[in-house]
Formats: sequence, structure tokens, C-alpha cells
Amino acid sequence: MRAITLKMSLIIVGLLFHSYTNAQNASYIKGKHFTGYAFPKEYAIMGLPPESNRYTLSRENIIEAEKLLRDSVPHLTNEHGHIYKPHLKDDYHQYVGYITSNNHILVHIYLSRKGEIMYDNEVSKDLILVFDGGDEFWEIVIDVTGKRILGFGQHGFA
Repeated sequence: MRAITLKMSLIIVGLLFHSYTNAQNASYIKGKHFTGYAFPKEYAIMGLPPESNRYTLSRENIIEAEKLLRDSVPHLTNEHGHIYKPHLKDDYHQYVGYITSNNHILVHIYLSRKGEIMYDNEVSKDLILVFDGGDEFWEIVIDVTGKRILGFGQHGFA
């Protein structure tokens, strides 16, 4: 009886570990004008537990966010009137979702220039966060429910 209990305990621990590991995997997504990886709400960014308002994005959420981004690129300007234009086709795209208290779905898109990342498979395993990368790294926040860009940052420019 004790051997069965130990065996069952090991099976349960194994299943829990397997579930946790799979929850950490990013999903590959390919659209007409983009390819990228979406990280689920359970994904631990920089080793920190996920925030309570994290959201697992659907394919439709990402497609809508990419369409809003593509349509808005010629109009991304900062408070000084400087126009920014990320090179969408030349970048890796990574997606993290959040949901607001009024149920708006926010898509954080992280763009990293291909060639600046050592290995292609890095973008599927971890979120690439850069704090001084010039125009090679971007973060854009899109409210897909409200159909608007909330903010963007070109990492490294003051």
C-alpha cells in the first residue's frame, strides 16, 4: 500500500511539473505580415511570478494588435513631434497580454531587430528586455478592445 502511495505521489508531482513547464512555453504565431511568440499568463517574466492581471492572448488578439500597429506606424510620434518607425518585418515579435479592471485587453509587443539577438531560438524561450538598445528594440502597448495604441518606447533614446 505504501509503495502505491509513493508511486501516486511521484506521478502527481511529475504531472504538476509538466503542467508548469508547458505553461512557461511561448506559442509560435505567424500572420500575413509578422511572426512571433506569445507568452501565456503563467509565464514568469525575469523570474518573477506573473501579475494577477496577466492574460493569455488569443490568435485574434495578436492579429488585431498587429493590424493596429501596422496601420499606425507612419503616425507614431513623441511629444516633440519626432516620428518613429520600427522596422516591423526585420524584427522578432514577442507578445505579453494583460487585462484591465474594465476588461480591456492590452497587448505588449516587444520588437527586437533580427541580427541583434545571438540565437533565433532565444525569442521563443524568454522575453527579450533591453534598456539601452537604440532603435533595435521597441515596446509597444496596444489596447485591442479600445482599438488604439497606448504607448511605445524605443529603448535607448532619451
